[in-house]
Amino acid sequence: MLVLRFLRTDRADTRIGMSTPRTLGGAVQRNRVRRRLRELVREQLREREATMGAGWDLLLIARPDAANASHAELREAMRSLVERSGIGG
Repeated sequence: MLVLRFLRTDRADTRIGMSTPRTLGGAVQRNRVRRRLRELVREQLREREATMGAGWDLLLIARPDAANASHAELREAMRSLVERSGIGG
């Protein structure tokens, strides 16, 4: 449903990018997925800000299943990605 690419940097901040390819559907569908993902990223950053720290470049890539997933399913996918990546502390 989601793919997370990450890279440790020497920057003083963390940058986050999102990719919502056309395979998700039309512009309306892609924008809806982007809005949902932005909210989930905010939640994750609030939860893990102290343990994650600064200096990361993150790229969150949505796969076609993300377009039809519920908010709870996306939240669980995001939580799982962050835990498996090791960037959340």
